[in-house]
Amino acid sequence: MIRFIIKRILLIIPVLLGISLLIFTMLYFTPGDPTIVIMPQDATEEARAQMRHELGLDRPFWVRYGEYLKNIVTKLDFGTSYTTRQSVSVELFQKFPFTLKLAFLSAIVATVFGVILGIVSAVRQYTIFDNLSTVIGLAAYSMPIFWLGMLLIIVFAVNLRWLPSSGVATWKGWILPAVTIGTNHIAKIMRMTRSSMLEVMRQDYITTARAKGLEEREVIFKHAFGNAFIPVITTIGLTFGQTLGGAVVTERVFSIPGIGMFMVDSIRMLNYPVVQGAVLLTAFSFSMMNLLIDILYAFIDPRIKAQYMKKKKHKVPVTAKGAVQS
Repeated sequence: MIRFIIKRILLIIPVLLGISLLIFTMLYFTPGDPTIVIMPQDATEEARAQMRHELGLDRPFWVRYGEYLKNIVTKLDFGTSYTTRQSVSVELFQKFPFTLKLAFLSAIVATVFGVILGIVSAVRQYTIFDNLSTVIGLAAYSMPIFWLGMLLIIVFAVNLRWLPSSGVATWKGWILPAVTIGTNHIAKIMRMTRSSMLEVMRQDYITTARAKGLEEREVIFKHAFGNAFIPVITTIGLTFGQTLGGAVVTERVFSIPGIGMFMVDSIRMLNYPVVQGAVLLTAFSFSMMNLLIDILYAFIDPRIKAQYMKKKKHKVPVTAKGAVQS
C-alpha cells in the first residue's frame, strides 16, 4: 500500500508540470500589458519599460518559466503580486482555506441528499418515490447557481431573517453558500447511487441474503450499499474538485474572500502570478483528492486491497532451467 501511495504521489508531479506549462503559456501569449493597469494613465513609455523590466516581462519565455519553476520547487514561491507587491504564496494561503471549507461543506450537502435520494430511488424503483427523487435531483441540477443563491438570500436572509445574506464571520454564514453549491451537484450523486444500487441489488448474494431471512434494512445498508458506494466515491471526489475550482460565482454572491473571487479579480487586473499560483494550488488540491479516493477504495473494497497484497507475497525462486528449488 505504501508503494502504491508513493507511486501515485510521483504521478502528480508530471500533471502539475503540464498544468504549469499550459497556464504559463496561455498567460504569456495573452494580449495586454500589466503596466497599463498597474501604473497611472499618464505614465511615460520609459517608465512603463522600466516597470516591465522590474517585473521580468521583457525576458524570454523559457527563462521566465524556468525561474518560475525554480522558485516554486526551492522556496514554494509563486512570485510577487503586480498590484499589491506582496508574496503570492502568502495571499493564496490566506484565502484558500475559505474556498476549501466551502468545497468541503458543499460536498457534504450534495453527498447526504444525493445518496439518500439515490437509495430511495433504487429501493422504490418506478414508484412515486423514484419519480419524485428524480424530479428533485434534476430540478436542483438545472437551477443556475447565481439564481439559487439570490433566491435563498431573499427567502432566508431578507424575509425570514434566519441567516446572514453575506460574509462568513459566523457558522451561520456558511449555510447558504454550501446549500447553493451542494444543491447543484445532488443530481449527479443521486443518479450514480441509484444506478449502482440497482446493479448491486440484482446480484445473487443479495438474493441469498434475503433468502436467509435478513431484514430488508440490513440487506440494503450492510450488503448492497457497501459495494454500491465504490463508484459513488469517485463522483463525490469529482464534485469536490469541481466545487473547489468553480465556486467563483457563489463567492461573489455571498462575499466570501476565497480564492475563486481573488483569481477572477486578478485576471481582470492582468495579475499573472496570482492566476498561475491559484490554478496550480487548485490543481494540486484536486490531485490530492483523487489520491485520497484511490486510498479509500482499498479500505472499502477487499478485492482492491487484495490486489495490493499480492505484490507483497514472496516469489518462489526458480533455477536457471526453470525448475522450482526445494
